[in-house]
Amino acid sequence: MTPSPPTARLRDFAAELGDSKGLLTIAGNAAEYADVRAAVEATLKEFGRIDTIVANAGFATHDTVAEGDPAQWTDMVLTNVLGPALLIRAAIDALKETKGRIVLVGSVAGFVNGPGNIYGATMGVPPARA
Repeated sequence: MTPSPPTARLRDFAAELGDSKGLLTIAGNAAEYADVRAAVEATLKEFGRIDTIVANAGFATHDTVAEGDPAQWTDMVLTNVLGPALLIRAAIDALKETKGRIVLVGSVAGFVNGPGNIYGATMGVPPARA
């Protein structure tokens, strides 16, 4: 799941990995609940269970509030902050059945941030959720 699905790149990457059993490639937007829920449902259909989810979708704009693009910030905040919550919500029932685990990936930028950079604020959220 990515902020906006680069389907061709994802397909090419999966092809590089070979015909791996146990690999399910799904394009979707991590900030859209319908996409996240569809990915969870496809995973359950393919494998019958979910033991672990890893909330790792995220990106940075590498700009400051003085010169950045507010539309990109919106996408970044939705992906980096809302995305993990949507994944947890979509998978929580399946995880309860297996006593599964949730892995939240953050960034050192959540603790040590550059001035005026919004990315760091979004990366401080995963540890706070844990």
